[in-house]
Amino acid sequence: MGNKARVYATTAGLELLKKGAADKVQLPGYPPLGQILRDAIKCGAEVCACAASNEILKNQGITPETVEPGVKLEDMIGFLNGALPAAKNGGVVTFV
Repeated sequence: MGNKARVYATTAGLELLKKGAADKVQLPGYPPLGQILRDAIKCGAEVCACAASNEILKNQGITPETVEPGVKLEDMIGFLNGALPAAKNGGVVTFV
């Protein structure tokens, strides 16, 4: 407890960040992925839609209006500015 969490979704993972998409994914014995995603954001996890550029995100239909509330959009520079210092300080970088 007390650790920061930031999850980067790229490529096919971007589709799961669109409103309602993760609600369609559920493993036996677990709540829908959408609920897990929203709960993680409420608990302070940062969830980022990440691509090489914001233009690529836009071309894939990823905009602030199309993603779940609380999901941030980041390009490669934003990713590097957050992930590299975290990794150097013992953090873990996770892609979905």
